[in-house]
This record gives sequence, C-alpha cells and structure tokens, in this order.
Amino acid sequence: MAKYKSATSSAKLKMLDWQDSVLDKDLNIPPGSPAEGDRYIVAASATEAWASQEGKIAEYNGSTWKFTTPNEGFSCWIEDENKIYAFNGSAWIAIDPTGAASAAIASHESSYDHTNLPANDEKDALTGTDAPSGTNPYATKGYSDQKLERAIVTKLKVLRGSDDGEEDYDTSWYPNGFGSNQISVGNDNTGSCDVGLRFLRAFIPNNAKITNAVLRVRAAVNSTKRPTLKVRGILQAGPNTFAGDGSDRPSTRTKTTAAVDWDIAEDWVLNTWYQTPNIASVINELIQQAEFTGKALALTIEDDGSPANQYENIWDFNSGAANAAELILTIEPNVP
Repeated sequence: MAKYKSATSSAKLKMLDWQDSVLDKDLNIPPGSPAEGDRYIVAASATEAWASQEGKIAEYNGSTWKFTTPNEGFSCWIEDENKIYAFNGSAWIAIDPTGAASAAIASHESSYDHTNLPANDEKDALTGTDAPSGTNPYATKGYSDQKLERAIVTKLKVLRGSDDGEEDYDTSWYPNGFGSNQISVGNDNTGSCDVGLRFLRAFIPNNAKITNAVLRVRAAVNSTKRPTLKVRGILQAGPNTFAGDGSDRPSTRTKTTAAVDWDIAEDWVLNTWYQTPNIASVINELIQQAEFTGKALALTIEDDGSPANQYENIWDFNSGAANAAELILTIEPNVP
C-alpha cells in the first residue's frame, strides 16, 4: 500500500492500487518461451497474440495470455528497470524514486511521499524518523496526517527470492526451499519444518486497524497429509530480508505473543491456493510496535506438533513470482 502526505479522501488512497510485478513494459510481441505466471505490460504497436492489447497487463497462464485493463492508479514494479510505474488513466508513468512524481502523475492530484521509494535492491519504502502520531496504536510511523475514511482491502506479496524460505529443525535455512523450489512445513519424519515469509510495503494509514488478515500459499504437490501449524509474526519494527547463510533465520528472531492455529483438514491439490484463518491479531501486534516503519511485515508458519511425516509443500518465490505467498489485509478506520 502506498503512503500519501495528504489522503483527505478515500479516492486518494485508491490512487496507487498495487498489482503484482511485471517483467518488462517495452515488448510489443510475446516472448518466445514464457513461463506460467510471467507478466508484462504490452507496449505500443503490439502484434501476434498481443495485438490490440496495448497498455494492458498480459499474464501467461501456461497455455494462453490473459489481459487486464488497468484502472487509473494501477501501480506495479517493473523488474527489468527496478522502478515503480503507475497508470494515470491514459499511460504508464514512472514514479521517480529520487524526488517528485512525474508531471503526469502530479496532474492527477497525487500527493505521494517519494522520500520512501525503493532502492534498486530493495523493493520497498523506507521509513521516516518521527514517531506515530496521536494515541492511535495502529498508525504506521510517519503517517501523521493520513486518514482512512472507509474499509479497504490490500494484497501484499513476497517480491523476491530472499524473502521466503524453509527452516528445518531450528538449525538449517534453505532460501529456495529444501528442493525443487518447494518449501515444506510440518513434520518431515525427521523433525519440524517451518516457513519464513517477508512482505514489503506494509504501510498502514493513520486511524486504521486490521480487522481481517489471511495468508495464502500455493500447493506444490497433491497431498492427503494433515499437519498442525501455527502462524506467528516476527516482532521487528522493520524486519530485514533473510540472509542466505541462515544467520538470521526465523528461529533466531523474536516472535509475536499472538499466534493463530492452522490445522490442515483437507486434501491439497497441486497449484491450488490455500489460506489461513484470520491472523489479524498477529498483524495488529506487529503494527502496534512503537517504531513500526511500514517497510515490511515478516511472518512464520511453524510446525505445531504435527505427527511424523505430516507436512505440506508450498511453492517458493523462485518457482515463479506468480506462485509466491500472499497476505490479504482488510484495513478499517479505528473508530472507538
């Protein structure tokens, strides 16, 4: 979710409507060998399967291309440029990470605070230095004048390979999952397997709270297993990504007191999305930290006493960005 200097109406909050990242915005013909989940913004003078789809988001589903017409305010990360682009109603315009927005975005009354836009290797928005304003415990640091007028729903995704992985037996960290870009969670017949996940750009407006939150993961295999799991937050105001050497793996970090059980009670089907119960209590504990920055939220899915050989396999980010875990938040005004 984007941060605004002056969000005086819900329309301002909708100005930046975050979409999943795209690989490129300068192609006008489909790439030769796309992978399932690959996404592009179609360039001008498009031909072949992209003919007449200029400006739309094209996503490959494994056999055909599906197209999404952007609404004003659609925004996404362009991976080959390491930039954020926003759709201003007629064109995709770069948001300058070093200063003001382009004139085209400004002409649509955006008052986006560009002091917090991403560095090339960090697809997030960094922090201000002031403390949360007022008495609202749910305010993200630096949101002294942002207000929320109605409930909104936002989706965060794991955006890069170092932001997810598997920890086995509280000792070993596998940044791409144990094998085949699959993360196991539960008990693998040797011991516990846990998941670490980090979601960037977790800005929460002032006067807001989380009323519903679900974590969604995509099954990497068909499964009839029944692990018992628990979701916790990593209790850090601005959690860093996971080091490849495992030196800051999830078991080394402080967790939230709040925790939510997730006991799997159904068979899982390959490439189907599955979601946790409501984990709003976990998210609210994270964002109530006095120095919470909005840079990121980090979560764990932990084995919670699963019987031997009861575990699920989910896709790691490196299996394809479209498979990466998602966090869906419902944010509402914090009215006493």
